[in-house]
Amino acid sequence: MSQDSVLASLQAPLTDDRDNDMLALIMRSLLVGAEELLNRQLEPYLRGQLAIPSSEVITQGESAPTHNIFAEQTLGRVDHQCRHAPNAIFDFIDGKVKFTKNGIATWLDDQAEEEQKKVFDFVVGRGRDMRALHKKREGVIMEALSVRQI
Repeated sequence: MSQDSVLASLQAPLTDDRDNDMLALIMRSLLVGAEELLNRQLEPYLRGQLAIPSSEVITQGESAPTHNIFAEQTLGRVDHQCRHAPNAIFDFIDGKVKFTKNGIATWLDDQAEEEQKKVFDFVVGRGRDMRALHKKREGVIMEALSVRQI
């Protein structure tokens, strides 16, 4: 049976009771699995601790954003930076976006000069360590890939 004939048989209208019975059997099987999954995923909301939330949970929920604009903006900035500098290491892009999005520049400007120096010294050292770790990991990955290709 060719691929086209399989597709054609799947797209053909149901013609007899046997087809209807088979469809009903398949749908029952799928719905049983979907019901199990939904019960497992929604248990906390239907019968668990979130079904009747405490005042603490309600207070926590009130502070949650009602939209995902922050995440959308952040991902948009990351996408822009990746397209703008395709050869840049992702850690650099990640740090750059976080620096602008989290208001770190404003916070740094508010710090005393001595505190700024301490922060920069820490960040430069930490960045050096992270680049070395990244380079080491990349070497291990490249070595593993070269072994697989032999």
